[in-house]
Amino acid sequence: MLRILPVLACLALLAAAACKQTAQQVSATVKSYAEGVSTAGRATGEELGLLKPRTFDYVRRAWNAHEEPAALAGTYTFEQERELGRALAAEFQGRLGRHENDRLERYLALVAAALAAHSERPDLPAAVSILRSETVACYAAPGGYVLVTFGALRLCRSESELAGLFAQAIAYSASRRALADLEGLQAELNPAGGGDLNRLDANGFSNLLEQAANRFVARGYDYERLAACDRQAVDLLVRLGYEPGGLKAFLTRQQVQIQERSGGRPAPGLDAFKGREEATDARLAQLAAPSIGRNLVQRFRQECQARLPAPVLSP
Repeated sequence: MLRILPVLACLALLAAAACKQTAQQVSATVKSYAEGVSTAGRATGEELGLLKPRTFDYVRRAWNAHEEPAALAGTYTFEQERELGRALAAEFQGRLGRHENDRLERYLALVAAALAAHSERPDLPAAVSILRSETVACYAAPGGYVLVTFGALRLCRSESELAGLFAQAIAYSASRRALADLEGLQAELNPAGGGDLNRLDANGFSNLLEQAANRFVARGYDYERLAACDRQAVDLLVRLGYEPGGLKAFLTRQQVQIQERSGGRPAPGLDAFKGREEATDARLAQLAAPSIGRNLVQRFRQECQARLPAPVLSP
């Protein structure tokens, strides 16, 4: 047995003692729901009123399998991937704080579960946590974990935008890029030992989690890795019948916000946003998908916007 599982199990127990409701508990709830969805034959999309008949050519094209990095495939078991994600999610929650609201969490979990069930890895259920930060961010951890901030939820204007944000994070996790991030960081921290996470002891893994959370909160994710998942996110929106431009609409609003807050000064990262917008447009052109779809503004306002607390100071 590889050493990483007992190490992660110990860390999960420590996190459980420190948190009222841990990432593990959230994961168990959503995993149970997602497994029921899988048994019911992708019933989540139907429950949300989103599925379109796959007879449409552009929907069939959106189901073409995506290539994913092969380097990590088979390196970690499903259980290891989930435990890695659970531990990193707990680190994010400990750093930024976790918001608990049963109805809001249920709504977000439904949207994420529908997207996960229609992803390239439908066996990997999504688990969503809300972070008490006004920074606009949606973090993806290994194993299908999605951590979204107050700031990102406030910036969304419709369920299609929320779905675009979640679809990007789910694609990032499902393609194992979140695992590659951890391996790359470990290789930086310990060049002699390489990036194999299976070789870490408890102290080494705890340090890796701390450094990972520090980096991702401060810098976000690598632009090229994110951009590589935008196409998959657009396809997920098309598969479920959401407005295909939901992700682009969110990115555009985020770009405008950054420009406004920069006070006219050059703001870092704007070129990257423009490139991602162009990439989403290019994918929609490839699919020949219509620009319209379900945006579900009213439902989003009732189930999400109305349940967010008053803004808090960013940590």
